[in-house]
Amino acid sequence: MSKVKIIDKNCEKSIKGEREILSKLHHSFIVNMYCAFQDFENLYLVMDLLTGGDLRYHYCRIRRFTEEETKFFIGCVLLGLEYIHNNNILHRDIKPENLVSDENGYIRITDFGIAKTNKLDNSAETSGTPGYMAPEVILSKNYTFTVDFFAIGAIGYEFMLGKRPYNGDNRKQIRHLILKSQVQIDKDKVDWSEESVDFINKCLKRIESRRLGYLHGIKELKEHKWFENFNWDELFNKKLIAPFIPKKEGNYDKSYCEVDENCGEETKIRYASYTERKNFDKLFFGYTYVNLDLVNYFINENTSTKRQKNSQNKNDDVNKKERIGKNNMIIKEFLNKSKNLLKKHRNSNNNNIIINNFNNINFNVNSLIINKNFLGNNQKKSIDKSEKLIKKENISQLPEKELEANINKKLIGRNKSNIKRKDFINEDLNNISDKNINKKKGLLKSPSIFSLFS
Repeated sequence: MSKVKIIDKNCEKSIKGEREILSKLHHSFIVNMYCAFQDFENLYLVMDLLTGGDLRYHYCRIRRFTEEETKFFIGCVLLGLEYIHNNNILHRDIKPENLVSDENGYIRITDFGIAKTNKLDNSAETSGTPGYMAPEVILSKNYTFTVDFFAIGAIGYEFMLGKRPYNGDNRKQIRHLILKSQVQIDKDKVDWSEESVDFINKCLKRIESRRLGYLHGIKELKEHKWFENFNWDELFNKKLIAPFIPKKEGNYDKSYCEVDENCGEETKIRYASYTERKNFDKLFFGYTYVNLDLVNYFINENTSTKRQKNSQNKNDDVNKKERIGKNNMIIKEFLNKSKNLLKKHRNSNNNNIIINNFNNINFNVNSLIINKNFLGNNQKKSIDKSEKLIKKENISQLPEKELEANINKKLIGRNKSNIKRKDFINEDLNNISDKNINKKKGLLKSPSIFSLFS
């Protein structure tokens, strides 16, 4: 997101509010944020990749969805809104453009730019998209979660009839249409079921207290006759086959990706002029954010998926066994070399060097590569125990320059009388100097979060 455009539109608070809200949410029916950062010109959000395109794009191509498809879309939206509302947040901008499909046809809610925490007095907050805004928002009245239910009704109406319920060019026209009459679908003039017509009509009620969901929220919509016998559990677990599955690629308008070649220089000039303003540096202060829980969830989810695919491929299993076997051979070779070097130390004439027990020594190896995905459960447990031991125990020093290598990681697997090392080790084992050992103490920190997405 261009900082210049954000300032021109005076929406700094909205942009920050979106980041703050997304940092509190994580659900399988919304587009989740993993981290946020910025550079000189732009703000960035790292989010779920959904390749199925938004419903506006598909609607413009085919002009009309079927009742079954619309029912499935609205079901996905209801699950997402249920989670959002349970966190006391109003989305306020539910529309086809903000409903994005994954490759399997499941819909997720995105764009929390004008989402707000629900509060008693919100009549002054009237942001939204004309055509999907509830009447109470347009008329500057206080409103609740039912504003999102009106938007669902407007989407259902549009997918059924090919037009919006209150179709005006601006807020003034739409306001006039809302005050003039209540839009209702005539069940005798459409080929959809009576239950679907009743559901959409009740969501489009102008008076909030008469609208579907006013008393019991999302539960009231899910229990409507239109969704009778609908399997919500299978939808939540994504076990249903979506009635509308998008193409594998090209599900977007390419014009969105067109870039003005002169945009970069112009942006820098305009940005420089903004920096002369007072307190400009505070506008985007604190935007950088990393949700480690979501990143770990993302990595674990990908890892489990990869393991499932690998288990189906025998060749991958063979390669995995070969890597583990090679790993064990390198470990044995390393231990043998280390024991031979220890014998030399024991026979040394230097009285200051007394090494009586091999278990008291932690070796520092240059190219020890951690890849727990290729290790078994016992190996992982051994590594975890080793890391705890290293934090507690002091590192023994090897004063003679018989080992030399830079240090990347220290591991020790301790089993009463011997040491077991479970990891990938390169054969580059030279001499470690006193100087190198003294410099490198403690475990290395995990890599930068941004390297995960490079």
